[in-house]
Amino acid sequence: MKTRSPSGPKDYSVVDARTGAELYVTSTEAEAILSVRRLGKKREVKLLRLAGATLMRAVVEDGVVRGWVNDDPSGPRAPDPRALKILHETFWTTRGWKDERDVAPEDHAYAKSMGLMFDPLTLTHDELIRRARAAVAAVTPADVGKAFLASLSTRRVEWRSALATYARGRAIEEHTAVGEVCQVCGGAARPTKHELDVLSFERYKWGGVRHTQLVYVMLDLECLVANGIPEPTPDDSRRLRALLDGIRKALPATEAHLEKAIVAHVDGSKSERMTLIDILIHAGVVARPEKRGRPARVFDDVVWSWFGDR
Repeated sequence: MKTRSPSGPKDYSVVDARTGAELYVTSTEAEAILSVRRLGKKREVKLLRLAGATLMRAVVEDGVVRGWVNDDPSGPRAPDPRALKILHETFWTTRGWKDERDVAPEDHAYAKSMGLMFDPLTLTHDELIRRARAAVAAVTPADVGKAFLASLSTRRVEWRSALATYARGRAIEEHTAVGEVCQVCGGAARPTKHELDVLSFERYKWGGVRHTQLVYVMLDLECLVANGIPEPTPDDSRRLRALLDGIRKALPATEAHLEKAIVAHVDGSKSERMTLIDILIHAGVVARPEKRGRPARVFDDVVWSWFGDR
């Protein structure tokens, strides 16, 4: 049975895997995505992203989607080269950030269809909390550990970002806004318009910048899941051991000194390596004491919790 699509553009089709019942929602209709009571309780459903044809599997419990995983048998997908070029040229030149960030509507539409650019998204505080928590629930520590590892040999910096955003996101408690600036999470209580394109650019350029912002936690983890969790190689594990050894030998040191210590082990630009160090700090792998502001040690138990016996 298929329900009729309401008027207006719809980005998602939610399909009941057992009965075939289908409904349509937009990417901004968080309530519609997270509330599928008409499909029943404790029932597996499938979420098909029409733009880009990413097949997702979701688990519904008590009318709420607790998370979803990529069901695409082809595995993780590389970003579309044309869409990536559009994204990059919207924000960056050889001289750095662009002052004017215009993009042709047809180019933006193409990059959106490839999952690299987005329409502005307005969310209330509570909607953002629910969506960020759902994105966190869709992955595991092992997933983000594998993604970080796989980024080391491939220079897919967008994969390593999730180590930081997952670490931030799993601390998010279910709550409603307390005050105009929420005293629990620091987010705005009023509906806020979020420009996701710049966050996507930073994700693909350096591995993210705003790892502690809840809207980036949401975007980063949703994109990771939508494109598939990569499998690391033995070379990735070797690179991880080498870069952690380099950090241990350099400590105590500033982040700038740590960046120099891992040059031989991490391909890419200085900014990418500085971001990698920042990600490891956010994830608790490297500690930064408050007084001196210098990473003090590598926590081997935290390394094991993310990466296992690698």
